[in-house]
Amino acid sequence: MAFVTWRVLYNKMPTDEKIAKLGYTIQPRCYCCTPTSTTLETSAHLFWEGTYAQDIWKIFAAPFGLQVGNQQYSHILLQWWNHRYMNLVTSFMARVLPAIITWELWRSRCASKYGGEAPQSRRSEKLITANLVEVVRQKFGKLQQQLSWDQLQKLIDQPMVHRTSKLVRWVKPPPMSYKLNSDGSCQEGNSGAG
Repeated sequence: MAFVTWRVLYNKMPTDEKIAKLGYTIQPRCYCCTPTSTTLETSAHLFWEGTYAQDIWKIFAAPFGLQVGNQQYSHILLQWWNHRYMNLVTSFMARVLPAIITWELWRSRCASKYGGEAPQSRRSEKLITANLVEVVRQKFGKLQQQLSWDQLQKLIDQPMVHRTSKLVRWVKPPPMSYKLNSDGSCQEGNSGAG
């Protein structure tokens, strides 16, 4: 997924526009838009400017408080990655979601072009959510396997307590001194020994 994101970022995806530049005759058509579309498929149209791409980005951007508009792909990535989030899970989701969305847009395009599968926002939403849940579950564990997008959105708004631990080691006292370890025998001004 990251490789596809990199290729989109550097305009290296084999879209119809790229194939046409090699001298091949291509029927102008966007496989993610309506079947009668006469738009020549470009990376910009396929991944962020087209109606289908805009719909998918909006589904996932709104819960994060992000706006989707006519932005370059690099600006979309920076917006997702640099936004401040409430917790570690949300921050992680925001870092991986653009790659998952990009992958799904490409998968949907290829399924339409080569498999005759019409793009559907609902199906793409489910596939993106399934991939996101799997990645989040692998990273953080202990999350339910069958989380829906609605359940993941609840995680976005929750501040989470981050526990930290501190390693404490016993240090030998200097020569001619003694150390008495009391192990909590003095609490709130009351002390005792046993």
